[in-house]
Amino acid sequence: MVAGRTSRQLVCYRALLIEAFHPMFRRLPLLFLFCQLLMACDDGHDVIVVSQNDTPDPPTAQPPDGGEVEPHQDGAVSYSTADTGIWPPQPVGVGNIQPFTNNVVADHPREIKFADVVTIALQDPRVLSAIGSRHELVGTYEAHSKNDKTTQTAMELFNYETNQVVTINIGAANRLSVSTQPAYEYQPAESDNERARAIEIAASHLLALGYRTDHLIGTALLSHPTAAEFEGNGRYFYDQRIIYVTFGYGSGSTPLYRATVNLSRQSVSKAGSL
Repeated sequence: MVAGRTSRQLVCYRALLIEAFHPMFRRLPLLFLFCQLLMACDDGHDVIVVSQNDTPDPPTAQPPDGGEVEPHQDGAVSYSTADTGIWPPQPVGVGNIQPFTNNVVADHPREIKFADVVTIALQDPRVLSAIGSRHELVGTYEAHSKNDKTTQTAMELFNYETNQVVTINIGAANRLSVSTQPAYEYQPAESDNERARAIEIAASHLLALGYRTDHLIGTALLSHPTAAEFEGNGRYFYDQRIIYVTFGYGSGSTPLYRATVNLSRQSVSKAGSL
């Protein structure tokens, strides 16, 4: 073996060892390639070791109509740029474009305004009889019909005298229907007015017991039966409007005081410190 060839082999071996056993390239396929390249060096062939970092990047897709392609996305959609004078960017070379409109209400014409629903309902004798003199509007929602493109508005009120949930539906041509459910079968979530009233009642009661809450944050939620109560009667709701109130500093801190407010009876129970 001649000296030139031996020198070339030593350089080849050194380069291959660096590539194969470098911490970043400890992989079995490279070891297999290392053995193959050693054999090539013994045969007198010139071997060029190429680092993985030197591997050329694959060609990026070019948009057919100009513009730019978002990098790292195969088959990305081309968009116009600021140089074209079109802003905001628009897709280039895309057909069957449907403009977006937020005029959804036009597809569902309203026969009455939502603000008029309460006025219409409270003029109906059936509604006045169902809601009584002590009641609270606790929920409203709308349903759109795809068939006749009409809107039906529903209102839920709680009658504190009979402890019933009154549901009023107003549909096409202002047709109105009234239905009732006992409170122990269903109750909607507490309203903003109910939360404020329950917190005020609880604060006054706690103050009479010697607990000041004016520097604390009050929270009110509709109360549900405990696990033991549910096992006894199988009911998910109380038969009256019960609101559980707590007072604390907020921000996830443990409440300091609590009170159970019965809006049906306008009374307070289980009040005190936690």
